[in-house]
Amino acid sequence: MNEKIVTYIELERDIKELEKFYKNQAGMMNSLENRKKEYLEDKYQLLNQILTFILKRPWIEDYNERVFGDWDPEYLILGHYFEGLLRTILMKESSPEEFFNKCTYDNHSKYKMLNDLITYFLDLPTIMSLTSKQQKRIKDLLRYIQIQRNQQAHALPHSWDTYTSRYHIYTLIEKIYELFQLPISNELSSDIKNEIDRSKVKYSLDYEPVW
Repeated sequence: MNEKIVTYIELERDIKELEKFYKNQAGMMNSLENRKKEYLEDKYQLLNQILTFILKRPWIEDYNERVFGDWDPEYLILGHYFEGLLRTILMKESSPEEFFNKCTYDNHSKYKMLNDLITYFLDLPTIMSLTSKQQKRIKDLLRYIQIQRNQQAHALPHSWDTYTSRYHIYTLIEKIYELFQLPISNELSSDIKNEIDRSKVKYSLDYEPVW
């Protein structure tokens, strides 16, 4: 009886192929140059899928439950979502050449880290045309999300949060979609509005209204 021959693949080889794939910008560059509209539509769809997942909160049994002081995946995914959202808007607002000059995977990347994305996003004409209070609110909320994302991503030993911030974060998401005229389904738009209404501060201190 012949023995079964077992062939193993090499994980190291797959790691090298993975690194090579993600460092190769040619496919994305070609897509943006030749079919930017369709490429962006794919990105909007991905962002909306992430946002839908966040709003459903499958990680908590009780939808109304809020547990402060423990690991909170909502901020982890919100950080991931905003990173993709800001980068996609910068992709939309710039030419392919301008975008790729700042979106490489080397040490000089400007559109890779959330901190840099926030800086460039705040400099967009659409944001600069807002009132100074609105611009500051956007900057502060994005900074808040960045700090919370880093806290949850690195599993540091303690965390802190407030109800107030949720209302303003989801209001900001709604405003960004409106300002940049990003496509969104009626169902998802309704879900965002429901989240804003549900999170609205009723019995405690709130931030100054800016919208």
